[in-house]
Amino acid sequence: VGPASGEVLEQLRKQRRERAVAVAQSRFLSQDEFRKVRLQQAVAQLLPRRGKKRQVEEMLLASEHLSHGSNADAMVSQEHIENLIKKRKMTKEERLESIKSGRDGRSTFGYQKKRLNPHCSSTNQEKRKKKSFQMLKHNRGVREKGKRSFREKQIALRNSLLKQQKQKR
Repeated sequence: VGPASGEVLEQLRKQRRERAVAVAQSRFLSQDEFRKVRLQQAVAQLLPRRGKKRQVEEMLLASEHLSHGSNADAMVSQEHIENLIKKRKMTKEERLESIKSGRDGRSTFGYQKKRLNPHCSSTNQEKRKKKSFQMLKHNRGVREKGKRSFREKQIALRNSLLKQQKQKR
C-alpha cells in the first residue's frame, strides 16, 4: 500500500465527515435514521478490522456506489458477492515453486538423528522400529494387559475360572 492510497483514504474519510456534518446541521434526524446509525455502529464493532489496502478498496467501492446511485433494477457486481479476503487457489507450478523456495536454506532432507555422537549405539525405540511386526505383536498384548480397567480384569478372571471349572468335569 503506497502513500497515494493513504492520501485517498484520508480524502474519502474527510468527505464523509463533511457530509455527515452537513446533514447533521441542516435537518433533524428521525428515529429510523438513529436506528440505522446504531445498527451500523454495532456491525462495525462485530466485524473484524481489515488492513489498509482492504479499507481503501472498500472505500473506493462505496464511493463508486454512492456516485452511481442505488438502483434496485441494476445488476449486483461480482465483487459485492464474493468474499474480498478470500485467497486465490495456487496452481501446481506455484505450489512447486514455493516448496523449492522453502528448501533453499536447508542442508539435508529427511530424518536427523538427535544424538551428538554419531558412533554411539541406538536407542530401544530405534531398535523397536527396525523389528518386524510379527516379533512385536505378541509383546503388545502383554504390555496392554496392565492397562486394562478393573471391570475388564474382573470379566477376564470370571471367564478363566469358568474355563477351569469346565476342564475339571
